[in-house]
Amino acid sequence: MIEKPTVSVVMITYNGEKYLREQMDSFLRQTYPFTELIVQDDCSTDSTCRIVEEYVHKDSRIHLFVNKQNLGWNKNFISAMKRATCEYIALSDQDDIWYDNNIEKKMATIGSHSLVYCYRCLDKKFTTAGQVIRRPQSDFESLLFTSHIPGHSMLFRRSFLDSIDVWDERVAYDWWLGIQAHLHDGIAVVREPLNWYREHEDSASVVM
Repeated sequence: MIEKPTVSVVMITYNGEKYLREQMDSFLRQTYPFTELIVQDDCSTDSTCRIVEEYVHKDSRIHLFVNKQNLGWNKNFISAMKRATCEYIALSDQDDIWYDNNIEKKMATIGSHSLVYCYRCLDKKFTTAGQVIRRPQSDFESLLFTSHIPGHSMLFRRSFLDSIDVWDERVAYDWWLGIQAHLHDGIAVVREPLNWYREHEDSASVVM
């Protein structure tokens, strides 16, 4: 029997108690099971860490790390990704919900590329924005001017991450990953939504 390639899921958290359980539960429903789930908290002041610890006690694949000082979402993601030990890394935000086949579809699509991403859905059940399918642009020319591919839609090779020698922390981590992927083995796309994306007033992207 051929063993499946291993996948690390990496998620950062900060005061995410309101939506966190729904996202954690969606990880556990994945049709392609993850090998480890790394949660790195950025000094939350609510019950976020306590919620994650509940899942840690239930599932030995889940690991919680708490920063000694607040890094901000960009530095936190850069730091958390480097903790991953598996062959592939999938990124997640704390307030989304993954479709059950999120990892499976991405693993089936990445092929020899460095990185794969998917579309996402703003569904009225989970957001005030109504049902909209978001289709990010991923061509190199577009990425030269602004970040289009959100990190929470990405899965990439650990070897690709290791090949990135320099991180400019003034540049959003997902923008940097998109640019670097074009300079390595390219980007693949799952042309359908694989997660529900929440757009709310407290989300980091809306605040930014």
